[in-house]
Amino acid sequence: MDYQLLEFLLSFVSKNKTEKFSEIIADRTNHITLILEDIYNPQNASAVVRTADCFGIQNVHVIEKKYEFYVSKQVMSGSEKWVNISKHNNILTAISDLKSNGYKILATTPSPTGIPISKVNITQKTALLFGNEREGVSEEAFEQADERVYIPMFGFTESFNLSVSAAIILNHLVTKLRENSNINWQLSETERFDTYMFWLKSTLSGYDQLVDRFYSKTS
Repeated sequence: MDYQLLEFLLSFVSKNKTEKFSEIIADRTNHITLILEDIYNPQNASAVVRTADCFGIQNVHVIEKKYEFYVSKQVMSGSEKWVNISKHNNILTAISDLKSNGYKILATTPSPTGIPISKVNITQKTALLFGNEREGVSEEAFEQADERVYIPMFGFTESFNLSVSAAIILNHLVTKLRENSNINWQLSETERFDTYMFWLKSTLSGYDQLVDRFYSKTS
């Protein structure tokens, strides 16, 4: 981690923006992440990314097996500049990678066949898996998930909209996470550095030229 480079790049950012970075990064987390499996409507996927940003989620994983993800700027309202979006073409590989990094996989379902969100244990790092609007989570993904989780509903309609489901679940789990002082949910030093660099690359015009300028001066 090159903190001198970070300090150099921050010198090109306004004081207000720098203070905002410092404020937001303190509330950022990788303890919870999202997996969006083959979302059919890119506006729905974009809305979930925007929701993730609002709840302080730094990483979202997008599976592009049948449907390609692309940013709906009108829906995202700039959130794509602040949230890392990792794209995968294989759900099983994505799940395997997350598990190897200590994540428990919670597959969401509209039917009460799993555990309600109020009973979810978030002590372990958690990846929330959302299926597409037509078929939901795929069977192969369900088989690899550690648990199934649902939102209790009491009306005639069978399910919530995708982005609404994500908002409800994240609101519940993020609140529980922040109320638990025994969980170290904030970004590690390395994650903070990487996040700062990602934000700066999204913010600074001529980012690559500034990096080259820094290293040419210090070499």
